[in-house]
Amino acid sequence: MNLASKTIIANSKTQFSFHSLAKKLYKIINEAYFFGGQQDFLADMNAKPQPNRGLPINNISMISQGSATNAYRIIGGCFNPIFDINHIYTENTLFHSYSQYKKSSKAEFEQDIIDFIYMDFIRSISVLSLKKPGAMEPQLRVLSKEYKSDIWNALLDSNKSYLRQIDFANLLDTERDTISKQCRPSTIKSEDHD
Repeated sequence: MNLASKTIIANSKTQFSFHSLAKKLYKIINEAYFFGGQQDFLADMNAKPQPNRGLPINNISMISQGSATNAYRIIGGCFNPIFDINHIYTENTLFHSYSQYKKSSKAEFEQDIIDFIYMDFIRSISVLSLKKPGAMEPQLRVLSKEYKSDIWNALLDSNKSYLRQIDFANLLDTERDTISKQCRPSTIKSEDHD
């Protein structure tokens, strides 16, 4: 990936929104908690008081929406049950702003961002306490066809550039039959972009 990173200091005027792929993946994870009957767990995680404001609990990756603005699109650090885009506390959050190297094109930069989002998502789901992670598979398959990335074939030694059910089972180190039993119909709409 041709991405450059720097730490920034956000303030009360900093505006945050999701990258469209990150928003959809964030939604998929939260829906999987509900599908697995873990609404109480999610509510408990969000109701807990924030720890000491000096301790970093969020590590947010983002890209600027323009050089002259103080607006950013979130591309990582949001795939966990304690993340709330409406309550980002600058006192206990590390912010990493990514930009493209001068030698890469805008299309290459956007592809690097998609790859980055998928990698952050994969890291996150490996530690989440989801009872039914297979609930995410149909929607992930749809998204991986819409937001193409070679991440899938590189990580899973597959010849496909999208996520298949068997690949998702391998990613989670579980049986394909388990994923099939946990699946639910896709509710992602392709027009749901930012």
